[in-house]
Amino acid sequence: MVVLVASDKMSDEEAGASATGMVKHYDYLEKAYPPFSRMGAKSLPDVAPLTLHPGAAKAYKAAGLLK
Repeated sequence: MVVLVASDKMSDEEAGASATGMVKHYDYLEKAYPPFSRMGAKSLPDVAPLTLHPGAAKAYKAAGLLK
């Protein structure tokens, strides 16, 4: 599992841009970092027991990775 941790002081726009970038460039991440290829893009929003930043949650919903 790979989790990107953000401060609660990070704006929704910044967190959303980070999450969108990870989704958009997942093919690169799979090649560059082996753990990404084992987990799959669908696992990006799975950060339990932590909670997603609201901006990241919005980006994952827009990408169809979160209901």
